[in-house]
Amino acid sequence: MPSSQETNTPPPMPDFDPRPFSGSPPSTAQSRARAIEALSGDESLLQMLAPQFRESAANQVESLKQALASADAPEVRHWSHTLKGTLVTVGAKESAALAAAIERTAREGILDGVQVPFKRLCAEVPVLIEQLTANS
Repeated sequence: MPSSQETNTPPPMPDFDPRPFSGSPPSTAQSRARAIEALSGDESLLQMLAPQFRESAANQVESLKQALASADAPEVRHWSHTLKGTLVTVGAKESAALAAAIERTAREGILDGVQVPFKRLCAEVPVLIEQLTANS
């Protein structure tokens, strides 16, 4: 059976709930606890990384937005992959899964269907930034 690339059809995209966080967002305490867990329990490391996360995540979302606007699949793949890594670092697994879905589709050179997960990322990342940089 030919691959989706050979038939020029997009790979299947998971169904995404268009609402951020698939419902209500985690509390600040929950997001911070997940980040601390992802950082091997080192709360001081979160305090140190939070300002970098704020700048990096915001810049990566903006770069992804620009790549999508120019329909540049290799750049979309690059920025979604980079953003995925940033989100995994702070324990934001659900948001990282959205970036991973965009990355998988862009790897095939197809950008159809990435707007819903991208819109969710655009809604979720600022909330995560606010939550993780509170008191930093």
